[in-house]
Amino acid sequence: YQRRVHGESRTTGRPLVARVQMNDDAEFSFFRSEEMVLLRMFIQSDAAYRAVHDLAEAGYVQFRNLNADTQANKLKFKDQVKRTDEMQRKLRFFLSQIQKDKKIELGPVDGAPEDIDSLEVQFEEYERDLLGMNTHFESMNRHFNESVEYKHVLSKANVIIAQAGQSSGRASLSGIGELEPDTLDSPLLQSEGFTKTMRLGFITGVIMSDKKNTFERMCFRACRGNIFIKYTPIDTDKIVDPVSGEVVEKHVFIVFFSGERSHQKIQRIIDSFQARAYPFPESEPAHAALTEEIAGKLRDLKQVIAQTEEHRRVMLQRIADRLRSWEIRIKKEKAVFTTLNMCQYNYSSQCLVAEVWCPKNTVDDVNILLRRTNESIGAQIDTLISPIPNPKFDPPTYFKTNRFTQAFQGIVEAYGVAKYREFNPTPFAIVTFPFLFAVMFGDVGHGLLMTIFAIWMVVNEKALAAQRNEMVVMIFNGRYLLLLMAIFSVYTGLLYNEVFSVPMNLFGTKWDEGQTDLRLKLEEQQKAGTYAFGLDPAWHGTSNELQFVNSMKMKMSIVLGVTQMMVGIFLSALNAVHFKKPLNFICEFIPQVLFLGCTFGYLAIMIFLKWSIDWTARQKPPYTDCVVDPATGNPSKCYAPSLVSMLISMFLKFSMEPEEQMFTGQVTVQIVFVLIAFVSVFVMLLPKPFLLNSWNEAEKAQHKEMRDRGVPEEQIPPPTQWDDHGDHGEFQFSDVFVRQIIHTIEFVLGCVSNTASYLRLWALSLAHSQLSVVFWDKVMVNAFNISSNFSFIGIFIAFTVWAVITMLVLMIMESLSAFLHALRLHWVEFMNKFYGADGVKFEPLSYKAMQAELDDAMANE
Repeated sequence: YQRRVHGESRTTGRPLVARVQMNDDAEFSFFRSEEMVLLRMFIQSDAAYRAVHDLAEAGYVQFRNLNADTQANKLKFKDQVKRTDEMQRKLRFFLSQIQKDKKIELGPVDGAPEDIDSLEVQFEEYERDLLGMNTHFESMNRHFNESVEYKHVLSKANVIIAQAGQSSGRASLSGIGELEPDTLDSPLLQSEGFTKTMRLGFITGVIMSDKKNTFERMCFRACRGNIFIKYTPIDTDKIVDPVSGEVVEKHVFIVFFSGERSHQKIQRIIDSFQARAYPFPESEPAHAALTEEIAGKLRDLKQVIAQTEEHRRVMLQRIADRLRSWEIRIKKEKAVFTTLNMCQYNYSSQCLVAEVWCPKNTVDDVNILLRRTNESIGAQIDTLISPIPNPKFDPPTYFKTNRFTQAFQGIVEAYGVAKYREFNPTPFAIVTFPFLFAVMFGDVGHGLLMTIFAIWMVVNEKALAAQRNEMVVMIFNGRYLLLLMAIFSVYTGLLYNEVFSVPMNLFGTKWDEGQTDLRLKLEEQQKAGTYAFGLDPAWHGTSNELQFVNSMKMKMSIVLGVTQMMVGIFLSALNAVHFKKPLNFICEFIPQVLFLGCTFGYLAIMIFLKWSIDWTARQKPPYTDCVVDPATGNPSKCYAPSLVSMLISMFLKFSMEPEEQMFTGQVTVQIVFVLIAFVSVFVMLLPKPFLLNSWNEAEKAQHKEMRDRGVPEEQIPPPTQWDDHGDHGEFQFSDVFVRQIIHTIEFVLGCVSNTASYLRLWALSLAHSQLSVVFWDKVMVNAFNISSNFSFIGIFIAFTVWAVITMLVLMIMESLSAFLHALRLHWVEFMNKFYGADGVKFEPLSYKAMQAELDDAMANE
């Protein structure tokens, strides 16, 4: 076995594959993408189709297009691709015909293999039969519609003519009769006392309902008003357009006119409006006979149409039972030949040369697979595989995922695909994303409802996996993400001590009962000790609850934001070390850490320091940390200073009042931090462009010296790509310097804006909490307070209203809002510190992916 894979063939002794060196400790790593290898394959022509087919079944490799500059009509397998395109066109035609009949359902996908030649013959026969049936069916429907229209013309026009011919007889209205004056049906042109008879003619027909007004105006103008038009709607029968299948509304019309010229004009107008004129019999016996003939014709047409439709439905159902299987088969066939067109054909050795990207830990699997392929088809020459060292192309990025991690990886890749071997943010997002969501959505009750729903999806994932609804599939794919978000929401809800906005006294409050203003200066209100976990329930309902909770959540948001941004900067250092870019480490990572740490990092430390100081004790004698008024002996300025004012004074005043300082030497520390931050900006801005320019000039001088010494051009190394942020072109100092200026300004301003952006954690948490309080107090509490004898039905109605509002507003709208804001914090504030997102995703040739794509298309339909 080992000889077969890595050495020579036992049967022939000829080389099979070139051995690819694998690291013994090569293991799956979720922090960086899989190591990729570029392999060159030499596949014999007779084994090429089967080799590509088997590789697509396994989904191991991604083919490079070696014929990107070749015209499409010069590709070797262009005819096969055109053949599959034509077969796909026929499948789309079959599907369009099936979708017109709501009674036909598509059959499941089966794995029965079918020969592509026999399928082509079947498709040709089915298309020919369907086109013939469609033509015949449309013709029958058109004749049926004409008969229906004629039937209504005979019945409705007969009533109109009968009314008009009461005094002069039926035959006279056909063009030779007389009409009495001063009646409703008198001649069209008359005046008072007019008694002269007039010869009239008439035309009957059918026109679209939306065209009748325009038709009437046109006839009136053409005949100068010497006409009379009467309409009657066709409302007892449905007229269906034979082409579109839609029901159309039509009216029967009868136009009375005088003179042959008017007759010709009206006939031309009827033709231009695509209306249809029908002859009307002049006698009652002829009318009765024609009516009976039309009725018989309608009965015959109904029978023929029903038989044709049933025969057509049987054929379409036979096609629908296999349509999805055919789509997969043709899609696979086209994928194989499209891939073969990406390979170069070597005419001397009669083989195809392919280059594929493959994860390093699956190279042996590819070797084994191709060996089995050659054995199964009895190939005379085995496939030769050799790795290409130091490829000039950037490898694609591939992260292995499972059911748990794929949702988190999808969130990250929605921002952009990681560069090859770039640090993957997903391991951090698995924890930080649901936690930041929970900071904004924290409530034990809401979290438990979401947890129950997420656990239900996890338990029933096999049944839900078969769903094809797009919305259901989207939620189902994020079931583990939803579960973590729910669990963290329960945790933060315990911290906030809120269950549907109602506090829990699990560990016993540390404040005296009945207090309404819990201020730290009133020490006698507080008992010994601290509430064991979370917020003391005594704060609920007090006059200064909102002030206290807002201060706590605002500071917490700043601390979380600075921490996450600092982690992002440290991850950029790991990228610099991995890609061996010391300049990025020295001129970007170090000054960025110092700048953020000396500004907002210092602010986060001062938040903890402020929390740790007992400000109540400072207001007690002997007032060692306060300023004492000599006249009264009372302390002043013993309250906690504003951190926002401190930060502003740090950059603008460079000084602080003694009583505002929280530790000795605070002013000196702040001045040092400001100077460090100021120097860090120039370190980010200046050294890197000038160093890169000097290195580039030195390399140019070295290459010039080598050319002067007569060194062949192919032995001179290519120019180094110094600028890792720009395109791979010639080094331009001005472009690099401008880009570095933009990068520096973006980081400095981003530190301010990104830190402020994390205040959305506080804002949405406040909104969620207050909405929950309003819904509970205004619905449930008021329902109980309306009357002491409030009925059970009233309470039930109030609870229903509260539950519906909670589900719609808090569980759906608020959760979606918190999700989007957590997404923004990760994409903009966290990932932009280290994540380039300019990579190319590894997309192997895989039949499994094709099947999933087709399933998604079915779900969208």
